[in-house]
Amino acid sequence: MNIHSFNHPDTVLVISGWPESSKHAQNNYGIAWYTKETVEPIAEKYGQKFVVLAETNHDNRPKVAAHGKILVLRVFDQKHPSLFPRILSWLFAFNKINRVFVHSEFCTNGGIKNFMLLIPFLALIKLSGKQITYFSHNVITDLTDIAPHLNLDKQTVGFMILNWGIKFYYYFLRIFADRIVVMDDEMKRRLLQYMPEKKIVSVPFWIKPVTKKISKDKARKQLRIAKNKFMLLYFGFITWYKGADWIISQVNALTAKKKYKNIELVLAGGEAWSMKDKAYYQRYYQAQLAKTNRNPHIKITGFVPDEDIATYFAASDIAVFPYRGLIGSSGAITHALANNKPFVISQKMKSALQNPDYQTALLQAGLTEKDVTFAHTDASFAETITRIQKKSMLSKLSRYAQHIRNKRTFETQLPIYYQALFCDTIKKKANVFARSFHATRQLAQT
Repeated sequence: MNIHSFNHPDTVLVISGWPESSKHAQNNYGIAWYTKETVEPIAEKYGQKFVVLAETNHDNRPKVAAHGKILVLRVFDQKHPSLFPRILSWLFAFNKINRVFVHSEFCTNGGIKNFMLLIPFLALIKLSGKQITYFSHNVITDLTDIAPHLNLDKQTVGFMILNWGIKFYYYFLRIFADRIVVMDDEMKRRLLQYMPEKKIVSVPFWIKPVTKKISKDKARKQLRIAKNKFMLLYFGFITWYKGADWIISQVNALTAKKKYKNIELVLAGGEAWSMKDKAYYQRYYQAQLAKTNRNPHIKITGFVPDEDIATYFAASDIAVFPYRGLIGSSGAITHALANNKPFVISQKMKSALQNPDYQTALLQAGLTEKDVTFAHTDASFAETITRIQKKSMLSKLSRYAQHIRNKRTFETQLPIYYQALFCDTIKKKANVFARSFHATRQLAQT
């Protein structure tokens, strides 16, 4: 394999996660999945070449994909001090590549230290004269609502400084990134507080209908779910932010009542990949396991391999997303739509409904925002469970999901994505940083 053949101005270098091929590869988290599902179609349909710098795993040999259009190099460890220098050395090795795509979560497993070093890292890439497209998978303007998720004490000076520092993070991001990509219009609205609109590209992720066909009865038989149960599906990692503990407590309370004995809650997910090594998270996770072990109506599955995802959606009646906030576009909802499954969301996620396709879908299905959301209260959740069990409401929610899916089809969104990120020209400004960098290199070589 000649990796140097990828060292070409037309190649795009991507810094992100990349899924492992192993069936039980638990670090196949959100951005790894997103990167593969966006990069491969662009390479196959348009012939675009990519170099993907990804994290190390059990097999770090160079790999090619998309008929030789994608080179995957597993070269960095998020927790190792060499993370950023290692990536920079590969950027210099591919010195002819001008465009770099950086995904915001490629270094999150390294904690606050990596977050603090991210801006200097982007500055060094910019210093080399390369164009940076930054994929901001999460846009957080205030840490207050998610402080427990990060084990932060809102009363401390350190928290206030960190929260105050967010504005500086976006200020410098505006300087060093040529453009910033978000997957949701709500995230774009948040970024507009810190930067001009021309810097931001909003491109929602497309929906590719799942082709694996499995009947509801067969799926339930495989998962040992009784036919007469009304199955709620929580899909994703078990975290405070996503409301796993809250929905477990709610279903615990409901199933203690005769009226709700037919409810079954399946949490299709396991430990959060970026948090599993943290002691406070392990206490949280073990507490949820303990609660579910006491109730036969609730089950936490652990990590779900890609090939089994469709089975869980097929077995369920509806997907429920009890998030305590919205910090980014939900990949879990994308999975629900791809699997043709109706869903309801918490009111904390309500801002997502402002997307035009969501608003149109509500009108076409004859629903209001109140019909598809619930508050984080006992009464609201109980009322929602009662309402969604009615066939007429479940049918409307299915039509609602169908309309959203139809607006975000792979066939319609792929050309839009390609046009937005590969056909527009980012004018390469002759900035003082790049000139200084190249002048220094030339001086060193003389």
